[in-house]
Amino acid sequence: MLDSAPGINYTAQAMNGTSEAEAALRALEARLDAARVGADVALFEQVLASEFRTTNPAGAVTGRQQALDDARSGALRVKSSQSVDISVELTDGVAIVRGKAIMKAAYTGHDISGTYAYTHVYVHRDGRWQVVAAHTSRRMPDWAFLVLTRFLNLFGVKRAQ
Repeated sequence: MLDSAPGINYTAQAMNGTSEAEAALRALEARLDAARVGADVALFEQVLASEFRTTNPAGAVTGRQQALDDARSGALRVKSSQSVDISVELTDGVAIVRGKAIMKAAYTGHDISGTYAYTHVYVHRDGRWQVVAAHTSRRMPDWAFLVLTRFLNLFGVKRAQ
């Protein structure tokens, strides 16, 4: 059970202030990195809430069952995953965690390695943190963003406000 992770008392941290809750969430993000590499379906089952939804870099929205199936079947194979530049915002039992994941991975045999910006929305319930929503975007190299921006400007395309 997630609550009994060595050295981390998630229930106490939710009650003892944001610094402890933030530390717990950062530790959980590190455990999720390791779970991706190890295809640790048991951890995903604990952490992903029943109503979990994620939006992937292609814009597709999938749920908890698909995420679990991908881990179980090996459709998602992660060789390495490291979350960096993590920020945590906490309010009333809800946490928004933002960061970048540097991954070497394949999905259904296709290389998807790269750096991804992500947002995870957690709720604290039943004495533990669970992810209810996630959004991931592929980081575009700076040069590609510059080329795309100039291309759009060339044709007078304006960004939506």
